[in-house]
Amino acid sequence: MLNACSETISEDVTIENIETDRVHNETLNETLVNIETEGVFMVNTGENAYIIFNGIDSEYKNVDVALKDKVLQITFDKSDSGESAKQVYEIEPYSSEKFDAIQLIENDKETYFERVYS
Repeated sequence: MLNACSETISEDVTIENIETDRVHNETLNETLVNIETEGVFMVNTGENAYIIFNGIDSEYKNVDVALKDKVLQITFDKSDSGESAKQVYEIEPYSSEKFDAIQLIENDKETYFERVYS
């Protein structure tokens, strides 16, 4: 489980939960301000990718990441909370040499990104 920490997924790929006030990427900052819907979003800046969990009435927790057969699997639990919260995870580096795809698994079921920004 990732909570405000950094985890090495493979010898060359890390993912880190970052505070939204520590974000220094203009594209990511604009996206964080403009997202108005519930869901999981991705921002690809070229070198890095950011996964945004935008909870409007839901809480995203127990986020875990694994690399399996060149697929980056992101698993998480989503539950109704009635509160608004955003979580941002940075994947570094974001490279097709490291993994071919990202798979989202919400409450043990495969799901999708609401939108991918680049």
